[in-house]
Amino acid sequence: MDTPLTEGYWWNKTWFSLTCGPRVPLNKANVQHCLHDTNIYLTGDSTTRQWFAAITEALGLGQPEDHERVFLLQRREKTANLNLTFIFHPLTAHPQNIFVNLSTVKFEADVILDLPRHTCRNVVVFSPWAHFCFWQWEAYTDWLKGIRAAILVAMQRCPDLLFVYKSPHPRDEWSAFHARDIVFNEMRALVRDVFKGLGLIFVDIWDMNLGSPWPIALHMPKDVINQEVSVLLSYLCPLLQSRDKIKTTV
Repeated sequence: MDTPLTEGYWWNKTWFSLTCGPRVPLNKANVQHCLHDTNIYLTGDSTTRQWFAAITEALGLGQPEDHERVFLLQRREKTANLNLTFIFHPLTAHPQNIFVNLSTVKFEADVILDLPRHTCRNVVVFSPWAHFCFWQWEAYTDWLKGIRAAILVAMQRCPDLLFVYKSPHPRDEWSAFHARDIVFNEMRALVRDVFKGLGLIFVDIWDMNLGSPWPIALHMPKDVINQEVSVLLSYLCPLLQSRDKIKTTV
């Protein structure tokens, strides 16, 4: 399938994707229905933590505190037997001098290799970008290759695991991370190359953020984040539901 000139368009504060459909709105019923009996691991930076906050808020689990000192968050939705975990990636540049308890953070590769083995219903979201703009390109590539190697090992144990990459997005020029958007755009292309052939779910939010009716920022407003998570659900729900049907027919 040829890549379209744009990933979609905005209308009435809703993002209409040209590459993923039909859309699954972010609400409690959809999250419970699609992600029941699932362990969701969201690894990355504060922009990924916004996804965690959007999902937990939709489930009525409260709005987690969202500031630079939160590196590990966990929530459980008992009705759907859904476990949510956010883990900040370690050893990355941070705009402020803060203390980080290394026992609360994990490399993406370690999260993947430590997935529960009693179930294959695990989803791992990873998104290393904003804090990596100062890294040498070779070092960043090695980081991605380490994640790829972990995915290959995990999929040998359980081929049904789902891995999601959340892409970078443009951000304001006055962001604490002083790098041009071209750097983050090149990261998108590199990830596609490194993870080619693995069946990775690529949630590309670049055009969604660039074309939004709100000002571009590192941390986009809730309306944009909810649409990003809606795209995530639009990928995950059909895959998980198809596996539910297979189990019921066996």
